[in-house]
Amino acid sequence: MAIRTLGNRGGAPAPQQQAQQPAPARQAPQAQAPRGGGLPPPPAGWTPPAPGSGGGFQKKTDKEWDAEPLRDGEHTFDMYVAKIVAWNSGGTTLTWRVNQWDRAANRSGAQHGRPVRWDQQPRKKVLEEYLANPHDEKAAKRYGNWRHDIVSAYRDAGHPEESWPKDQAGNPVPPWDRFFAVNVGGVFVPVMFTVRMRAWSMSSDGREPFRAVDVQSVTMIKTDDGRPFQAPLPYEVPEPVARAMRWIVAETRDLPNNLATVAVIDRNSVGFPHNNMPTYKDL
Repeated sequence: MAIRTLGNRGGAPAPQQQAQQPAPARQAPQAQAPRGGGLPPPPAGWTPPAPGSGGGFQKKTDKEWDAEPLRDGEHTFDMYVAKIVAWNSGGTTLTWRVNQWDRAANRSGAQHGRPVRWDQQPRKKVLEEYLANPHDEKAAKRYGNWRHDIVSAYRDAGHPEESWPKDQAGNPVPPWDRFFAVNVGGVFVPVMFTVRMRAWSMSSDGREPFRAVDVQSVTMIKTDDGRPFQAPLPYEVPEPVARAMRWIVAETRDLPNNLATVAVIDRNSVGFPHNNMPTYKDL
């Protein structure tokens, strides 16, 4: 299994309790806050922070991210699984979320929070054209390339194809329901990955281009001594996945138009950090 190591960041043992220190000398009385809720004037000599000196992160909705697609080409991000939807019509979609922190500027990176869709089955047209004529060279190449990418991605995550479960027809099923969490002391903890992907677009007749992202490699991030980095809990997953992970379900909800039913995960299902693990905040 390919593993990206980053040294032993985070998860340091708690310091031993210090001996009780003598009480400090009494300080001069503090200035009283003005009555009526007004703000005191700025501190003497204070100047506004320069751009890039921390902060400044503006959370975007998924629709706002859709309006700012990734440029065509190769991309690599630290990511975690934000949600999983098993569609009533068949198929499953996993959504990654980018975790990007610019340490030099002490602020979030330009791609922080971006969602990336990862379908666990090929696009309907790709599969239908291949099944209709497996000997068609173009159809076979499109399906073969898609299948190669998802098999390679899971192999890099430590789940080779031969370990996948089988469906009723005996075909291997991608392990989307288990690869993103590890068992630490009897608790299933979601972890961080480095994800390599290729963004591409295709347009014709002057129409809005069709855009997609092909995930090509998924590598668990670990410290030099083999500890994974704890990730945020997914917001929602299929209810059987929540039960298998022994996570608390805050509520179940139906997506519009009866597209799917998802379980919303209680944020207290897993402690943070759990068992003194390094976390995504240490990356």
